[in-house]
Amino acid sequence: VGASTKEVLLNIGYRGLGPSGAKALAKALSLGGLEVLELDISGNGIGVEGAQALAGSFPASLKVLKLNAANNRLTLAGVKALAAAIPREIEVLALGFSGMRMGPEGAAALAAGLPSKVRELTLDLYGNGVQDDGLVAISRALPKTLEYLNVVLLENQLGRRGLFVLDRQIGDALNEYHLPNLRAENFKKAAKLEKFEFHEAPDGSTTRQLDFREFC
Repeated sequence: VGASTKEVLLNIGYRGLGPSGAKALAKALSLGGLEVLELDISGNGIGVEGAQALAGSFPASLKVLKLNAANNRLTLAGVKALAAAIPREIEVLALGFSGMRMGPEGAAALAAGLPSKVRELTLDLYGNGVQDDGLVAISRALPKTLEYLNVVLLENQLGRRGLFVLDRQIGDALNEYHLPNLRAENFKKAAKLEKFEFHEAPDGSTTRQLDFREFC
């Protein structure tokens, strides 16, 4: 990557990069004043060390970042490193973080890292166990500049509270106050109620509480 390079599109998923390969890639990326970076490094086992190296390579000049880092055993520390390194001037952001097992704490770190100027946001958080607290953190951090939103939230141990807060941020009567530029046709969501509440009836029997927000 040269100093004059503005755009890098690279698909190197499942190539066995490991931490050392991620470090070499990070060194190459840090040499350019990039504005667009689309990088698929899924399934490379880069680990925390590789994630931290990549996190240090994102130039502040980036406007578009599409990063698929799924299935890389990043753990919470790796997710935190990448989230904290997202450049603040990003306008288009897509993160493939499926299978990271980041939990609520990782989701909160990701929420804190969302830039305030993002217009298009795609988050694939499949299989992360973010739970209600994690989804609430992300929902409340959604930038008001959003014009497009696509979230994948399956296999995250979600209950009523998390989905309710997301719905309120996106689609209630206060929509124009929360996300004034987001229209229904530009909002995509894959999520469902996965954690149910149980109540004991007067006769001692237990019933599952259903929710009309159970959807896919």
